[in-house]
Amino acid sequence: MNGAGAGEDCGVSAFEAYVRRAFAEDGLFSRARDFEYRAEQQNMALAVARALQVDAPLLVEASPWAICCPP
Repeated sequence: MNGAGAGEDCGVSAFEAYVRRAFAEDGLFSRARDFEYRAEQQNMALAVARALQVDAPLLVEASPWAICCPP
């Protein structure tokens, strides 16, 4: 792969790269009507992907209030 972002997924598994792309501003989820890219959401999805790969426990907190009731 050449061009901008070519080395973005170096050192990560194919699964992690897929999750990163899916949650990107122009990724798979961007096609959803109410999708709004947030780096924090992408990072949380990557943490879940990594935990799944190594069968490790993971505790995450995502405030539904912030998502449901923006200021």
